[in-house]
Amino acid sequence: MFKQIGDYVQKEFDTNTLKGIEGFIRIPNVSPDYDSKWETNGLCEKAANFLCDYGKALNIKGVHFEIIKDPGYTPFIFVEIEPSSPDIKKTIALYAHLDKMPPLDEKLWTEGRLPYEPKIIKDYLYGRGAADDGYASFSILSTIKTIQDLKLPHGKIFCLFEMDEESSGDHILYYVKKLYEKIKGIDMLICSDCGCADYERFWLTASLRGIVCLNLKVEMLKEGIHSGDGGGVVPDTFRIMRILLNRIENQATGKMAEELDPPIPPESLKEAEESYKLIMEKKLPTIKFVENGKHQAANEKNPLLEAYLNRSWRSCMTITGCEGLPSIEKAGNVLRPDTTLKVSIRIPPHLNMDKAKEFVIKSFTENPPYNAKITISGFDLGEGVYLKPLSKELNKIIYDSSNAFFGKNALMLHDGGSIPFLAHFMKLFPKAEIIGTGAAGNNSNEHSPNEALNLTYTKQYLAALVYVISEYSKLN
Repeated sequence: MFKQIGDYVQKEFDTNTLKGIEGFIRIPNVSPDYDSKWETNGLCEKAANFLCDYGKALNIKGVHFEIIKDPGYTPFIFVEIEPSSPDIKKTIALYAHLDKMPPLDEKLWTEGRLPYEPKIIKDYLYGRGAADDGYASFSILSTIKTIQDLKLPHGKIFCLFEMDEESSGDHILYYVKKLYEKIKGIDMLICSDCGCADYERFWLTASLRGIVCLNLKVEMLKEGIHSGDGGGVVPDTFRIMRILLNRIENQATGKMAEELDPPIPPESLKEAEESYKLIMEKKLPTIKFVENGKHQAANEKNPLLEAYLNRSWRSCMTITGCEGLPSIEKAGNVLRPDTTLKVSIRIPPHLNMDKAKEFVIKSFTENPPYNAKITISGFDLGEGVYLKPLSKELNKIIYDSSNAFFGKNALMLHDGGSIPFLAHFMKLFPKAEIIGTGAAGNNSNEHSPNEALNLTYTKQYLAALVYVISEYSKLN
C-alpha cells in the first residue's frame, strides 16, 4: 500500500499539483497589511477563484466549494467533503493560507529568479508563496483526490483556506466563529503552515513562539537643525532610541530582559537537549552569513544547544523597518527631529502576550531620556502556543507513516515562528487533536528573497499525509 500511495502522489503532483502552485505564484496577492488596495484590486478574489477552479477540476466526490466574502474581510475558501462511507464518524479539518508576503526588491533575488515567475532549479520551485503557504492548499485538495482515487477511507473533511495569515487581522477567527456550529465537532486539525527541520522525516511542531510588534517613535525637535549648530546640545533621536532598546535587550549579548524570558520548562529543556544537534547542524549551514560571520551563540559553551534554545524558547528582538532616516544620497548634516522603528519581538511559547506588551510599553515610556516624546503605535500581538500531546493511536499512525515514506522516525520540533490562531483553535476545539506540520524547511526562505519549495520532500510529505488522514479516519 505504501508504494502505491507514493507512486500515485508523485504522479498526481507532477500532473496537477505543481501546475496549480505555479499558477498561484504568478498572482501577486500580497497580504492586507502590505497592500493598501487589497479590497479593490481584485487580487485576493483572483487567487481564491483560481484555487476553487483548480479544486473543481479534480472532480473530488462529495465536495462543495464556497467563497465567503464579508465586508472588511478577505475572502475565505470553505470546502466541505462528505465521508467516503456513512460508517466513518471522524471529522478532519485541514488549514492553509493563500496570502503572500511582499516580494521585496527584485534585485535582492538571485539573477534568473523572480518573485512572481515560478522556476524550478535543482529540485526547488522558486517564487513568492511557493513554500509559505501556497503549496499547502493545492496539495491538500490533491491529497483528498488521491485518497479517493486509491479507494482509501476518509471521514468528513473541512478545508479552511484563509487570506490574512501574514497580517495583523483576525479574519480566520471571524470566519471560523461564523462557521462554528457546522465545524465544532472536528476530531483532528492539520495545519500545514508549520515547517520541518530537515527533509529526511515527517516533522511535528510541538510549540511556536508568540510575537509583539509595534512602531516606536522618538521625537526631540519640532524641526531639524544643522548638526554643527545643535550637535552636542540636542540629543540625537537615534541615540535615545538605542537607550530605550537597551532597556529590554542587552546589546552586547542579545539576551532579553528577564520579564520577557521566563525559565524554559524542564521537560522542554530535556527534549531540546535530545534533538538540538540534529536540527541545528542542518539549519546553521543554510544561513548565509557574511564571510567569517558568527551566529549569536557561537561563543557559548554549547553553541548548538544555545542556538536552538535561542531560536525556539527564548525571546529576541528584530528591527524590521524604519522611518525618519533619509537615504544616504539625500542625507545632509542635519539633526533629524524624529526616528521611528518597527520593532518585532518574538516571545516564548509560555509567555502571555498581554504581559509582554505591558512590560514593553512600561520599559519604553517610563522616564524617557531627556524628556523626549515617545509614541507607541501599530501593535500586532500573537499568542504563543504549546500544542497538546497527540493520542497514542495518532502518534503511531504518524510514526508508521514517517518510517514508511522516509525510512526514519517522525520527530518533534519547537519552532521559532508564530502562528497565533492555533492558540485560539485550541480553545475553540478543546477535544480536537491538532497537528502542526509542513513542507517549508531549510533553504525555503519564507518571507525572504528566493523563497523556494523542496519538491522531493513535498511529495514524500504528501504521501505521508494521505496515510495519516486515511488511517486516522478508521479509528473509532
